[in-house]
Amino acid sequence: MRPSPSLASLLALLATSANALNPRHVEIAHKRQAVAIGVTAATGVTLVQAPTGTSIPPLSSITFGMPSQATLPVSQTYPAGASPPVSGAPALPTPSVISFADWPLEDHIPPTDSDEVTMWMKELEGKNIPNIPRTVDGSCVNDTAAAADAANRGWWTCGGYTRPTDIVACPDKLTWGVRTLLNYLNQKNISATFFVVGSRVIERPQILIEEYMAGHEISVHTWSHKHLTSLTNEEIVAELGWTRHAIRTVLGVTPTTMRPPYGDIDDRVRAIALAMGLVPIMWTRTPDGAQFDTNDWKVAGGLVAGPNSFATFQNILSNATVINTGFIVLQHDLYQITVDLAIGYTLNAALTHNPPFKLEAIGKCSNIPASNLYFESNTNTTFPSFNNSESGFDIDGDGDLDLKKSAGYTNIVPFFGAAVVAESISNYRDPQPGFEALYLLMPTSQNVDRIIKDFSGEVKQYAGAHLFFIEGLDEQLFQRLTSSAAEPYLRVLREVFLNFWATEAQAFSIREPAMFFGLYSPPRSDTAFQAARTRIEEDLRFAAKMISNVCIAFNEFPFIRYYVPSHHPPLGALKPHVSTRPPPPPETSSRWRTNLARGAEARAYEAVENDHATKILAFFVQNALEEYKKQNPDFGKHPPGTPEASRPRATLIITDRTMDMIAPFLHEFTYQAMVNDLLPIDDGGKYTYKFQSSVGAYEDKTATLSDSDTVWTEVRHMHMKEAIDKLLGDFNKFLQENAVFQGEGAASLSDMKDMLASLPQYQEQREKFSLHLNMAQDCMAIFERNKLPLVANVEQCCATGVTAEGKTPKHLVEEMVPLLDSRDVVNMNKVRIVALYIQYRDGVPEEDRRRLYQHARLTLAEQDAVNALVHMGVRISRTAADRDSKKKFKQKSSSDDEYELSRYKPVLRALLEEHVAGKLDNSLFPYVKETPATAPMPSSLRSPPPQPTSLRSQKPSWHRARSGISQVEVRGRIIVFIVGGATFSELRESYQLSSTLNRDIYLGSTHTITPPQFVDDLKTLELGGVGSRALPSGLRERQGSRTFQEYYDEKYYTKDAPPPQRAAPTPSRPGFRERLEAPKMSPTNSLTSSVNSTVTTQSGKDEKKKKKGFFRF
Repeated sequence: MRPSPSLASLLALLATSANALNPRHVEIAHKRQAVAIGVTAATGVTLVQAPTGTSIPPLSSITFGMPSQATLPVSQTYPAGASPPVSGAPALPTPSVISFADWPLEDHIPPTDSDEVTMWMKELEGKNIPNIPRTVDGSCVNDTAAAADAANRGWWTCGGYTRPTDIVACPDKLTWGVRTLLNYLNQKNISATFFVVGSRVIERPQILIEEYMAGHEISVHTWSHKHLTSLTNEEIVAELGWTRHAIRTVLGVTPTTMRPPYGDIDDRVRAIALAMGLVPIMWTRTPDGAQFDTNDWKVAGGLVAGPNSFATFQNILSNATVINTGFIVLQHDLYQITVDLAIGYTLNAALTHNPPFKLEAIGKCSNIPASNLYFESNTNTTFPSFNNSESGFDIDGDGDLDLKKSAGYTNIVPFFGAAVVAESISNYRDPQPGFEALYLLMPTSQNVDRIIKDFSGEVKQYAGAHLFFIEGLDEQLFQRLTSSAAEPYLRVLREVFLNFWATEAQAFSIREPAMFFGLYSPPRSDTAFQAARTRIEEDLRFAAKMISNVCIAFNEFPFIRYYVPSHHPPLGALKPHVSTRPPPPPETSSRWRTNLARGAEARAYEAVENDHATKILAFFVQNALEEYKKQNPDFGKHPPGTPEASRPRATLIITDRTMDMIAPFLHEFTYQAMVNDLLPIDDGGKYTYKFQSSVGAYEDKTATLSDSDTVWTEVRHMHMKEAIDKLLGDFNKFLQENAVFQGEGAASLSDMKDMLASLPQYQEQREKFSLHLNMAQDCMAIFERNKLPLVANVEQCCATGVTAEGKTPKHLVEEMVPLLDSRDVVNMNKVRIVALYIQYRDGVPEEDRRRLYQHARLTLAEQDAVNALVHMGVRISRTAADRDSKKKFKQKSSSDDEYELSRYKPVLRALLEEHVAGKLDNSLFPYVKETPATAPMPSSLRSPPPQPTSLRSQKPSWHRARSGISQVEVRGRIIVFIVGGATFSELRESYQLSSTLNRDIYLGSTHTITPPQFVDDLKTLELGGVGSRALPSGLRERQGSRTFQEYYDEKYYTKDAPPPQRAAPTPSRPGFRERLEAPKMSPTNSLTSSVNSTVTTQSGKDEKKKKKGFFRF
């Protein structure tokens, strides 16, 4: 008996005759034998034998009109409350009986005059939706005018034009992002992305649930499968909105991605989708226009036969090996014909291909954690896109926001042994005049106004306020607050100076990756220099405030040193320019020889030549700390008799990315650096991997790599080989201690993986080991697949200037060019090689650089990344007459490292070693003011700090160690701040040198960078960041000056949410089609019932008892 083919029929066919075909529900058999494929070229079409041991017909028999099997039910059902395989996603909702009267007509464009569409249209407010005319029917032939303007429109249908927000390929070569792969392939541990049509969702909700619960990704594919470029804005919103609503009704989650039917998308459709929080996904095209579409839908439509579709697929496999990325293939599961083609021929051909393909769902192959693919589980602030709703999304169109982007939610958490209701101050909050509140706030004008408003009405929001500002409050705001109607209700006002991100035990960040472009992007024109410099100074003043927060938190008033580059002038908008420098001194002043005699005009004119960002930032930090000390005279002092009293005064060293332009390009093979370079580590430390549960099923699990993970902290700075040995050793020790296995234990990562599957009773240990096992295995697979041993050897020779034997690399070009020519080396690695080689040569002739690009087949954007090095102070071009650049500060060679591919040590290492030894060149790293040699000796008589006489606290004391706790050795602190981003190799050095130099070294930066991120930023550096991940809209243009508080207020501005609409539930909801014709209900009754309901809820003694002991803030 022939097993019945399977269904997951939630996709509409990509054919113009789609509506004329009959959708089927088919069930895939769970056991298929491998298919033997024979190839012949007799007719120009590949012939394939019928697979033996299965009921799949011969390829020649798979054609339009072939017999099909009866529809079968779903293979598994899931109860309400079942946990989905997506980290952070809500449980399955209680199934609701879907009434078709509540939904638009199936396969028809939904009406645009419904209440739901009216609400969804609000998501477009404030968004830049291009005014692009509609196409005639979405085709190029019938709209020649639109086709001629396809490039400007970004029209994919005519020319394959895409935008950076589109997902069009998998980053890793030979990785196949599978579109509608069938459920039965779960036995092969292959996941797929299902693009579902809303009309099919409400028809067959159980099928959607089965796909989702099996670990497949769900995405939006419109309501009726029409060409979106031919629709109005309102119709597009209706198509996406109703499908989004249907999916959430069935699954309880809302997708963050979509695919336009027929691939018909332009910039107008794109902007609408992004405004609704949906990232477009397309299938891959080669540079010459070949599409990765199997055309299996044409077989079902009678346009081609099975052998033709399979020949198309074989061409796809051939094209896949010559592109430098992975690819996304379009297939369908709507018909038995396409199912038989997939499981009998195309998928087996892919799985047995040499070299092998890695088949994954699109989100996974794009390094997007599964949790980011749904709004309800997504915690990433930059995905789905930068252009999503500021306040939230109304998924069901009922007028209430279902999903909020910001932290505007209510959450009950434990606090001081009681329950606390945490609320965003920007949200509407019910008055609680019987309770005092604790406020944790940014010191913005907007927040001060909100506090005053809370205590200005007849009904006070709370009985009192305990205010904690996370950094210093501006004096004018302090005066406004303490002279307002809120003053009698203020119980405490404290400044706790915690506005920075402590990313690790010895690392902090201000999380400002956009500052990279402000510092190094060249102004577009001469007229833009003044505004650009003003912008930089604002950003640096903000960075100085956050650095001073760190110093205040440590109670350190440090010596401050800063980096003065000797090989390049100030960069970006700080480059000396007539519009930004003071006027030149009078000609008569040139006769004076001494600096003092030349006058202030001459000194000011020449000072601009040394206005590096590091210098400006260092002086801003010095000023900020001095201002704080005026308010708090005991800042930097410690009570006598405490361990802190013996701690030497700290040093703050401010440098920037240009000090070491080698480290951001090198492949690092220590564990932390390697996983962040090669794996999709999201949002600063989240990694999603496949975890085998105790019942044997695979599920996506998201882990956070932080100091709370002891395995991570133990191995993160080890070389990958040592880290793997440590993991295996700890695992075998665990086995021995628990007497789990008899024998020798795990000898390899594969052994470890097999043994972990047999330990369901040790869930915690399995999760801990599985996380690092997966990361280590994935890293080593990429290490081999991308030829990193060869790549890294060339990189090390360029970085150190010597071979592993310590000799000058005489054959570097001969080793490098084959790697640039190789199609097995991804372009990202080629960019890194070229950038390092140019720095090794201190610039190359223009013709040589052009040939390097040609060998590597770099795209224009990748060439822009290398060319942008010139904006980072790197010489990329030179002539025969040019001399070598004189860099006084270089990396020192190290001969004590046993790993040939890890010979380079970041320049930061030499900086710290020379500073501690007292040998750091003062001309390269001058002090801002005091030096250790000139600083006054600390007094031994320390008076206790005076008691506060006002609401404002004198200084924070939370950092002090509690009495009775054993103290560790007190060592001097060195705080290093790198403007423009710090690498993981530099972070590793700060930990290791803390031990060898006997100092507590802390590394801070504007952000932490990985080589791929750094290259991507360089691609858009010339454009001011336009199109980058950190700053997609580019640097802001602003004219005129403003106070720092105005800058700060704009940076942390949040929109107040509207008061909730309290509507009483109605006994029954009219059907959708009835509502289209029914008159609007009078608001009187609903308003009255709402007020009555609210009064009832808020009254009574029981309610007061329930809220006793709660804090609100």
